[in-house]
Amino acid sequence: MVSANVLSGNVLRIVAYSPNNQPFSGNNGDVVTMSFSVNGTGGWYPLNLNNVIIGNSNGQNIVSASYNGYLEIAAANIWCDNNLNFGDVSILDTARQILRVYNYGNDTLKVNQLQFTNTTFFSDITLPFRVNQWEYADIPVKFHPPTEGQTNGTMKIFSNDPDENPKNISLSGNGFIPNYLSVMDTSCFKSDTVTVQVSAENYEPFVGFQFDISFPASMSYIPNSVTLTNRAQGHMVQASLINSTTLRVVAFSMQQLPFLGNSGAVVNLGFAVNVTGTENTLPLTLSNAIMGNSQSQNILYGTNDGEITIIRLPSVSGTIIYPNADNTPLSNITLKLKNSNGNTVATTSSDNSGNYIFDNIYNGNYSIEAITDKPWEGITSTDVLLFKKHIVHISQLNGLFLACGDVNSSGNLSVTDVLLIKKRIASIISSFPSGNWLFNNSPFAVENKNVIQNFNGIIYGDANGSYNLTKDIVAVNQQGTISIEPVYDSNNEIAVPVHISNMPNLGSFQFTISYDANKLTFTGADNWFADISDVTIGNPVAGKLTFIWAADDKSINITNATLCNLRFTTKMSGKSTFSFENNPTNKEFSDYGGNLFEPEYINGTAGSTIGISELTQSDISVYPNPNNGIFTLEIQPIQSLTFDIRLFNSLGVVVYQQLNIAANGKYSTEIGSGDLPEGIYTLTVTGKDTNYIKKIVIRK
Repeated sequence: MVSANVLSGNVLRIVAYSPNNQPFSGNNGDVVTMSFSVNGTGGWYPLNLNNVIIGNSNGQNIVSASYNGYLEIAAANIWCDNNLNFGDVSILDTARQILRVYNYGNDTLKVNQLQFTNTTFFSDITLPFRVNQWEYADIPVKFHPPTEGQTNGTMKIFSNDPDENPKNISLSGNGFIPNYLSVMDTSCFKSDTVTVQVSAENYEPFVGFQFDISFPASMSYIPNSVTLTNRAQGHMVQASLINSTTLRVVAFSMQQLPFLGNSGAVVNLGFAVNVTGTENTLPLTLSNAIMGNSQSQNILYGTNDGEITIIRLPSVSGTIIYPNADNTPLSNITLKLKNSNGNTVATTSSDNSGNYIFDNIYNGNYSIEAITDKPWEGITSTDVLLFKKHIVHISQLNGLFLACGDVNSSGNLSVTDVLLIKKRIASIISSFPSGNWLFNNSPFAVENKNVIQNFNGIIYGDANGSYNLTKDIVAVNQQGTISIEPVYDSNNEIAVPVHISNMPNLGSFQFTISYDANKLTFTGADNWFADISDVTIGNPVAGKLTFIWAADDKSINITNATLCNLRFTTKMSGKSTFSFENNPTNKEFSDYGGNLFEPEYINGTAGSTIGISELTQSDISVYPNPNNGIFTLEIQPIQSLTFDIRLFNSLGVVVYQQLNIAANGKYSTEIGSGDLPEGIYTLTVTGKDTNYIKKIVIRK
């Protein structure tokens, strides 16, 4: 026998027994079956056993354990947002939103029907549709307000969800009449004037408007430029600056006449634009806007800001370089961009890196004129040597290094150019017909894209491109000696020997010699070393002599000899000093290959005596000089002579002497010893009416 009784809402008691104490058959399997009516949400539900008894025939409870069970209910479970708010929607528009519907149940969700309580809301989804377990589907919901104002409604979703059928979704939206004031986008160049238009989109008549328009500091309002468009009917308009970047515009009709039409520009405003930065757009912002109808109501719904796009035309840019070993950038070069008619359309200058740029250049053919006030300097006898070698076809120049030699602007390099360059180095002349600087830029065309124009600038005459704009010291080899020999005058005239030693393969030289113009007057130079000719000598100012020379078809080798004699007349007695200097012509020596070297420069002196010297410079020779501490003195007097020989160190101490030497004819003696240290010594030969002084250089 079996009985079942509900003890409470969710507790069921089951009792089974045998009136005659018969056992259940078998030893496993079902012993009782129960049926339930299911009405709930899908899921897993527990079935728990309590107060379990298994009785034997003796009335004993022989249960050893009991185990609970569960019940699975298969059902769909719909979930989605309970509200959809469409916000503001124009009466001319249809808004659309997506309602995402999830199925969190354990059975397929079947949506059979959608119902809307307000027909301004609707959906075009195809029904029915299904949603699998733990997936979702999107329902497009639309709103089209027929009138201005707030609208509400409900969407009902009918499905197989057992406990939410239908699912109710609250819908809301606000319809408005689209009356707008908008700044119309436009464009202009970075330095330009532009007309900004403000348009009105209206679906209701309006008789006036007002707004403030804000603009960047790179713009300025053009006074009295405000005008109304042909939508106006005799309306009045005023524009006034509230501050430097905000303009207030007011338009109205004394007769309350409406503006014509329902779209398009209603007002024009003139602005000057001057963009100096890199901005590509200029924002224009409306605020405090009103669109008034004939009942003095503000029917404006909203405003739309605008912007001005800066039109960036192609640019012309590049870098200007001096073609020396360091490719030095040329800064502060004034550049004029000229069109095909030769008119200047833009001006700029190069920066410290030699870079320049012209912005916003229209298509066309152009050229660049480069102008500089940088000085003419750095041109030397080495450049003259290279020009001369080119002319006689020993070695060739090309490009800018050849072109910069045409200082007379004749169209080619000639000996006339070489002469002018030599005279300018020697400060005999101070300018060239060509000017001081040459630039090799060429004409070009701009065609809808940026143009790069790199070019070089060079000083006229710089054949080897050696000019160093940064004035850095250039290391050169030390070689040779050039000295001014000490002398005394005779009959108010003196010949000052300039001596050279240890200069093989000499190709060019230049230098300045300074003398005391108060005591001496320069009369010329003679007795030049063999094969040295065509020396350019300048006497630009009293007290300065400039010399420049360059070899022609071969080099000159000088071991130990007089370069030349400088002739002076004396104005007064007393000691005079001669010195090598860099002003106005720099000191420079080079070999025939154009390689610079620096000799030792030894200055000299001249003194005055009474009477006729028994010995002239040609009567006495000292060699070698420089030497290793031992040298030879030769004297060839024209008559018998008695004299003393002394050698002084730089401190004035006698380190060698021979006294009361009598000579009748050629005299020769070896002076010094290998023990003398390096330095500059003074050799004197003195006697009656004789006073010879010579600088001696000892090197080891």
